[in-house]
Order: sequence, then C-alpha cells, then structure tokens
Amino acid sequence: MQSLRPKVGLITPSRTYVMEDDAAALNTERLTGCITGLEDLGFTVVRDAAGFRNWRRYGGTDSERAAELKQALLDPDLDLVLPVRGGYGMTRLLPTLDFRKIGARKPFAMGFSDFTALNLALFSKAGLASWQGPMAGGLAPGYRTRESQIAFLEALTAGFWRQEWNAGAADPDTEREGVIWGGNLAMAASLIGTPWFPTPEQVKGGILFLEDVGEPPYRIDRMLLQLWEAGVLGSQSAVVLGCFTDADRHVTGDLDLRLEDVLSDFRDRLARSGVTMVTGLPFGHIRKLSAVPIGVKGTLRVKAGRAELSADSVPVISRGRDLLQASLDTVRNTASEASAPL
Repeated sequence: MQSLRPKVGLITPSRTYVMEDDAAALNTERLTGCITGLEDLGFTVVRDAAGFRNWRRYGGTDSERAAELKQALLDPDLDLVLPVRGGYGMTRLLPTLDFRKIGARKPFAMGFSDFTALNLALFSKAGLASWQGPMAGGLAPGYRTRESQIAFLEALTAGFWRQEWNAGAADPDTEREGVIWGGNLAMAASLIGTPWFPTPEQVKGGILFLEDVGEPPYRIDRMLLQLWEAGVLGSQSAVVLGCFTDADRHVTGDLDLRLEDVLSDFRDRLARSGVTMVTGLPFGHIRKLSAVPIGVKGTLRVKAGRAELSADSVPVISRGRDLLQASLDTVRNTASEASAPL
C-alpha cells in the first residue's frame, strides 16, 4: 500500500518574497520554488503560488494573515504548519489566536526568526512543543542545502534529537538538564512583559538558546541585558548561543564594542550566578540550516571541547512518516547542490 503524503500548510505570517527592483511585485519564481522544494521531499502543499499576497511589508493585511494562520493551526488535516520566511509580523497576529483551541488541536509547527514569537506563545499559552528550523524559503531549489534538508527531515521523523558541535575555547565542561527554549534574541526580548513570553515557572532551570542576524554588538548587549534585568538569564541552568550573523560587520573602529566583548561580559555575569554559557551552536541565519526543539526537556553536555545538546522525546509527524524517512535516506546519499544566500 502506497504511503499517504503528509500535508503542509504554507503560511506567510510575516513577509513574502518580492522582486528586488519592485517591492510591490511578488517574486512568483521564488514562491513557486518554496512549493517545489517541499514537494520534492514528499509533501502535499496546501497553497499554490497564485494564492500569495503582498501588503506594505507583509504577506497580506493583518486580518488576512491572521485568518490564514488560525486556519492552518486548527486544520486537523494538516501535518505541518510552515512559514514561507521570516521578517516581521507574527507578533501582530498573536492576540487573534485562540490558544485553548490550538492546545486541543496540538498542531505541528516549525520556523525560526520572526516565527520565534509563535514558538514561544505556543509553549507559554498552550504548553505545546514546536520546532525552530528551516522554513520553505530555505528548502527551495537554488537555496536549499543538503544539511538543511537533513535537519528538517530528521526533526520531523526521528522522535529524538541531538546536535553536536565544537564548543568555544572558554566553554567549561558541564552537564545541565532543563527545558530547551528560546530562538531569535530580538523576538524573545520583544516579548518580555507580554502574555506570549513563557512564565518563570515554565522555564526556571531551562536551557535557553539564542541567535540573531544583522544586529550590531551594542544592540545584542542591550537585548541580553534586558533578559538579564528581567530575571530570565539568571534563572536558567544554561544559556547556549548560536550564530549572531554579521554582528561585527557593524563595528566602526578599534574602540567599538565587538561581539566577543559582549559574550565575555555575559559569560562572567552568568558564571557568578551559577549559569553555564556555551557558544558555537550551529543554528541561526546561516546557509546550512539546522533545527532545535522548543518546549521539551533536554540535556546539555560539554566535555573536552565538544558540546552536545539533546532531547530524548520530540514531536514527530505521523502521516507519511515512512515516506519522509525514505526522502531523508535519499538526501543523505545525494551530493550537495549549489545554493544562494538566504
């Protein structure tokens, strides 16, 4: 009997893809590629390229995007809710969501960057686990990497998760346990004081991971300081830092603050509170995308310069899981293709 293809609802809660020389015109080639990339992996995509919109800097008006998001999160026939891309706009939609209904439905959602707002709201308001991971734009032909496809498919099918990397030279040997949570630093900081940010009880003793893109070191410092003063950083078991892409590109002189300066300051600050900081997590706005679960119990181990973050139980897709596992085997045996920057 042929396996049923899993269904993915493709949403645009933030931005969509537009032409470089005309921001009012949709980049239909890029949007079609988002669909093709998912179909190549075995999905049936619930959305066609003709169904995309553009309004101001968003993929539709707030009401259009909210209706689309609510429908996807509550549709019992969808196996995965996946954004086209990040940008900005998700936080404008969160007040429209019924988290009681969403909690009962238990949708499977993945995304990162601006999608962090929904990841954290699902955990905070409905107690649901979800994934930070590749979005449709990063899985499209010409932009996908073999590593991104593998991370995406492993997250959906494995049932457990493990990420290994070379720890930073200053990262001490340690073993910590706690709820894995976090995501984009700017989004996490922006949610403090809102109903969408996890409660202290939910994340006390947790393993908080953070990443960002295009933020200069002084702004990274300011956002980390906000998390510190709010009592978030000091209540964690560990803070794991991923990629802060292009941070030092904004450095203007020898006396300017650099990313290394910021991280050194916070390493000392956290150590005084008994919180371990580990750097180098290969996650963020990078070409070889990876995936990290949110809202599940995990373990961080660092020994002899090698770090590992793992979780024994993570959400997986049911329908078509065997088909996606076959796609994973195929990708693993396929050479990497050339890809453009995200």
